[in-house]
Parts: sequence; C-alpha cells; structure tokens
Amino acid sequence: MKEEGLTVIPFKNASYSLSAEDGSLAGLVAVHVDDLIWTGGEQIENVMKKICDMYKSGSWRRTTSAIVEETPDMTSMASTSTVIP
Repeated sequence: MKEEGLTVIPFKNASYSLSAEDGSLAGLVAVHVDDLIWTGGEQIENVMKKICDMYKSGSWRRTTSAIVEETPDMTSMASTSTVIP
C-alpha cells in the first residue's frame, strides 16, 4: 500500500491516508482482516483499483454509505465509503 502512495495513520491501527499533490487529503483506507473500505474521490479510487488488481480476491461490491463518528476529542468526523467490484 505504501508503494501506491498511502501513508500509515500512526494513531489508528490498519488505517492509511492518501495525500493529493497539493497536500490535501485525497482519501482514507481502513483494513480489517481481509476487508478493505475506503473513502475519497477519483485519486483514491484509482489507487485502490491498482491495489485490488494486484491481489486475488473474492467477490467485490460497490456500496456508498455515510458514517458519522464522534472522536475522543469530541469532534465529529463524517465520510462516505465505497467498495469497487
């Protein structure tokens, strides 16, 4: 994943971020056992397509959902998540 430009998020196990050329956040990826979930725009979609093509996998499905999570410092974090077949 690092080879595709993803950076480990040090305070969140099995999570990665992708930065755009201007330094802004382009996407987030979370891994749990053998599942991947990510959020972001076209740049993260392209990166994840490459990663998924590298590995044998079972079936894939596309889903989009909104997630709102309250963080320990009492801020809220919202995102959408997509899985590409």
